[in-house]
Amino acid sequence: MTKQFKITGMKCDHCRMSVENAIKGVKGVTAASVDLKAAQAQVEGNFSDDDVTAAVEEAGFGVE
Repeated sequence: MTKQFKITGMKCDHCRMSVENAIKGVKGVTAASVDLKAAQAQVEGNFSDDDVTAAVEEAGFGVE
């Protein structure tokens, strides 16, 4: 499955990489890419939305 998440709080490329790495660490995620300008993450795999949200929030950002 592929889902998109709206990410809040990103200001720079370092933020983007932090979010991307956090999402890639979630169980079941096979691929993740984060677009800084669109403030969106595209996530592929068999994962829980709650786990992705928790990982992003733990990295210091938000999910809408």
